[in-house]
Amino acid sequence: AAAPYVLPLGTRNRSLFKMDFAEALYISELRSAPQGHFSYRRVAWEMFLAVQRRHPALAEHFRITDPDGPVDLLKR
Repeated sequence: AAAPYVLPLGTRNRSLFKMDFAEALYISELRSAPQGHFSYRRVAWEMFLAVQRRHPALAEHFRITDPDGPVDLLKR
């Protein structure tokens, strides 16, 4: 009975993406927004942390929202 549910999830695999700073900045800022889904908010945050560890001077240009922080949905 669980086979129709398990089969689509069995195709998930890890991927490695190469991107430049502008792409990492855009994806992290876009996908970390409070209205985003929690699963890709976490990925965007991890991307930001990876850039911060490798290039701390560039990380200060990110306008990213901490996924563990409070969410203000009325902020415009």
